[in-house]
Amino acid sequence: MATEEKQEEDQAMEPEESKEAKEPEPPKELETDAGKAQPFLKAGQCCFLTEDTTMNVLPTVNGKLLMALGDGGFQYLLAGARANVGIKAGRYFFEVMIAEVKNLAEPQGRASGPKPKHLVRVGVSTSSSGLLLGPDETESVSFDSSGC
Repeated sequence: MATEEKQEEDQAMEPEESKEAKEPEPPKELETDAGKAQPFLKAGQCCFLTEDTTMNVLPTVNGKLLMALGDGGFQYLLAGARANVGIKAGRYFFEVMIAEVKNLAEPQGRASGPKPKHLVRVGVSTSSSGLLLGPDETESVSFDSSGC
């Protein structure tokens, strides 16, 4: 009889110990990483076409570098360009580097007007959207250097 009581006590204590020993499972990640993908584009295949840029964009270094004109009032205009490669789905990464910051000043002898701002805006858009990305565009998403 004593062994039966001891077994009952052991069984009664097991659930308490097992509750303490079990830790809650961490939440499972719903989104898994894709397998290693091979690049679809060959080197030099992605570029900026002249018809997909605003009139004040000047391609240099064989189209690998874009400059905005800054003479004769062009410093007050925004410049925009769209690459010739599209995306359909998945995750993508691209990098933008500011190679040079120009000091755009007005010629002497003129009344001082508004100072031009340095602004970089990067994003993705549909092929039918405008070249200038912004908050009013419904077919694009963008981020700029001012945090918007």
